[in-house]
Amino acid sequence: RTWKNKVPQVGALAKQLGKTLALRPHRINQLDDEDGKALPQDMQTYERQEEEDFVHLAAEVHGHMVVAERRVVFVNVARLMPRVAPVEDIRHRAEFLQTVYRKPLSADALSPYGRIDAQVHDPESRKAAEFLLDTVIPQLAATMTRVEKAKPSLSFSSKLPPTPTSTPPTTPKG
Repeated sequence: RTWKNKVPQVGALAKQLGKTLALRPHRINQLDDEDGKALPQDMQTYERQEEEDFVHLAAEVHGHMVVAERRVVFVNVARLMPRVAPVEDIRHRAEFLQTVYRKPLSADALSPYGRIDAQVHDPESRKAAEFLLDTVIPQLAATMTRVEKAKPSLSFSSKLPPTPTSTPPTTPKG
């Protein structure tokens, strides 16, 4: 896993990837894989707050060194980005964090792995989601409406597929 690296190349690439994706290094709550409960405090390895104790990607992402091919492979990347809400498994997009929000977030915010320092990371992820929902999306909708009014040939609504309740247009047979 990326949080227990024995191969320095995997850790270095995880750190580089985390920076590229605007992910904040963070400590994790190590869970028992069998029942999802936290391991006892004395069995967890994050007690010292040194750089090697911080993870740079989500705790569930695994990095593997493929020696024969001289490359590193990361798996389980579907959970790479931070959650938008604790209940829904909706994730922030890297493009949003890199170019719009521009503040790194913990990849394990709002997750069981992120219980350590949750009082810092969870509100930050919620704040980013509120900014997306309350500011970015309404601004995008307003921009699309202005463009559609100014240039009817760029109508966004005419390019949408028919909804399931509507009847698709019929084409003459012939």
